[in-house]
Amino acid sequence: MTSSHLSRGQLATKALVRLLAGITILAAMLFLPAGTLAYWEAWMYMAILFVLMTLGLAYLLTNEPELLERRMRAKEKDAGQILKTKNLKT
Repeated sequence: MTSSHLSRGQLATKALVRLLAGITILAAMLFLPAGTLAYWEAWMYMAILFVLMTLGLAYLLTNEPELLERRMRAKEKDAGQILKTKNLKT
């Protein structure tokens, strides 16, 4: 692997930070427009989503840390791909 190879602890920390950021962002997207935390459907959605994501994260950390590290470096190598995606949005 490259010199940017992370230790398992560093990888776990980085993944957990991203997971917590995702929970925070999704909660804001669901609860702010609703104007209340008494929105059981959003709580259920988040619970199911993040339990499954946490299980997947635990599996990848245990069995495939290299794959997890590659997936977390999700940067497009081909500039053409970025341009094609931007053109599709317009």
